[in-house]
Amino acid sequence: MLTPKQSFQHTLQEISVNRESPCELVRELVSNSYDADAKNILVFPLLEKKGLIFFDDGIGLSMAGNTETEASPYVAFFSIGFGTKTRGEQIGYKCQGSKLCFASSRFALITRCAKESSWRYLTIENPKSVLNSEYDLTPKTSISPEKILQKFLFNPDKRTKSVLNHLNNDFFKSSFKKGTMIVIEGFEATEYEKYFSVESLPVNSYLYNYIRFYTAHGDTRLIKTQQGFSPREVNSVLSNFKQPNCTLKVWMWMTSKENSLWRLADVFRGWPYLDVINADKQLASPNQVNQLRSASFYSRHATTFKFDGQVYTLIFAIDGKRRALDGYPQLGRQGGSRSGITLSSQQGVCLSSYGVKICSYNKLFDNQILSDFSILKNGTDHFTFVIDGDFELITSRNQLAEKSKYLLSNTNFLTYIRDFLQDVLQKKNHILKELLQRLNRETTDHDENTAIKNLDRKKDGIIDTEERKRFHINRVNSLKGRWFVTPIPGEEHFVGALYTLFSHIILPTHKLSYLWKRPLTFSGVGIDAIAVDDEDKEFERDNLIPLEYKYWFSLEDEFNHPLSIVNRIVCWDFSEEIQLESHIKASHDYVAKVTRFVEVKGVKIGLEIGDIRKKSSHSFIGNTVIVLSLERLLGVSFDIQWLD
Repeated sequence: MLTPKQSFQHTLQEISVNRESPCELVRELVSNSYDADAKNILVFPLLEKKGLIFFDDGIGLSMAGNTETEASPYVAFFSIGFGTKTRGEQIGYKCQGSKLCFASSRFALITRCAKESSWRYLTIENPKSVLNSEYDLTPKTSISPEKILQKFLFNPDKRTKSVLNHLNNDFFKSSFKKGTMIVIEGFEATEYEKYFSVESLPVNSYLYNYIRFYTAHGDTRLIKTQQGFSPREVNSVLSNFKQPNCTLKVWMWMTSKENSLWRLADVFRGWPYLDVINADKQLASPNQVNQLRSASFYSRHATTFKFDGQVYTLIFAIDGKRRALDGYPQLGRQGGSRSGITLSSQQGVCLSSYGVKICSYNKLFDNQILSDFSILKNGTDHFTFVIDGDFELITSRNQLAEKSKYLLSNTNFLTYIRDFLQDVLQKKNHILKELLQRLNRETTDHDENTAIKNLDRKKDGIIDTEERKRFHINRVNSLKGRWFVTPIPGEEHFVGALYTLFSHIILPTHKLSYLWKRPLTFSGVGIDAIAVDDEDKEFERDNLIPLEYKYWFSLEDEFNHPLSIVNRIVCWDFSEEIQLESHIKASHDYVAKVTRFVEVKGVKIGLEIGDIRKKSSHSFIGNTVIVLSLERLLGVSFDIQWLD
């Protein structure tokens, strides 16, 4: 029997480096800890070793599977596609996030489950290269795991020693009665120090703030009344998910007036929506401030709804731009990177899955059903709108899978979001209503100002003799004293306007009148114009010819209409590189050649395109197309005076 083959190593290598931020490793481990019912999580960056120690006191990685065919939690940690989580209940049910640990030069795992008398451990050198489906995962046991840790992190510097001194025998006996410890050295991360440095205040630490904004510990659903949400809203949201009583601490160099030392710094639980105090209730509303960017208004709204059996949470936190700038000093903005996480990345529409923030999704407002709120795309620096639910993700868990994209375009799903926003509009708190009004007004003013600037620029371009040339037409009484300007690139319609004007002015007795086919129509779609071929013939269908206008005609540009239906192309000028027998590019599978030049008084004013064929079938089309340079045609048809 023939069966497909899968390279464990190749898949593992792809998963282990598939990330946007090195701290995604911490995100995955925190999610695992919450799923393991941990009460305490500790993160120790190892700056010297370019790695970290991650500990939780959860249930540990058991060696026993739930069924005969299911991998045990211990084996699943090292395996691909063997998860122990339930789809629809937890993020990361595919058990692939933990593989980020293996993008390292050295890896160690120490774990212990309840009622086990000793700790199990496994160390792996260069895990990304050596792990495969045949690798022996059998762990060793120890009653002195602190010695295993010390042996693994040999020759430590002062910083690593401070960590090892904390993770001593007393720690393992008192705090590590059950749980899991992961140790990584030589983590594959460009600019490791940028992301994991903890030798400064928490406000400046990327790692510390990443945990708050992007992990299960910073659960987007964990809203509070002190943040301005009503008790009813808080109860509505919190009643739909379990809120573990878990603390998370990061090992940091803390400086105070008294001393400086390494210690564990608490990371507060829940996504950091800004708190509200009584004084905030007196803040000016959007319509009361002179400049919207200086506003500090706020408003809070939250609800839940069920769709296809899953609970979704909507959290709308409005904070005026100035309030957000002041309230999130740790987030980067123009003029300063701060922690390295930008304020704009936390604003606008944000999607999260089971409380873990995934990505921004401002395109939500492109949907027609939300057209009443589409202007919010222009005001994302005034709000954070979290949509949380069972969103299926790609392997890296930073982007939506196609199923989730479909859900976010589903009319029935979007109706819940529209109705929520409509309800917010009806509240006595008119902040959203005024914000919409103000954004609409400022956008309209901006569009009008832009239009005025564009108009001024066009006027300046007409006056600017370096951009356009000017000319008079002599010996035509109706045009006496009037000046004209030449087209510029992109103005093929203006080429058509000039050709139309002078085709009406040329006298029927002029010897070149046959080159001026008088247009009767003009269109911005399809063929540009229909013209009269012979003014002496009857006004009938066979006396009408199609015209196309271009600013420039060259061998490099492909002509975008079937050559079989075009009679004449009028351009402002054509390339001197065009020679007899030059090949002409054309769409609709046509090829052609230059068969002759149109000359008047020794001046090449145009060319003829012939030998028109279908490229695929080589069938000959008995049509020819005349290409005329309007600039040269004007020069031989009228007495032109060019102005300096």
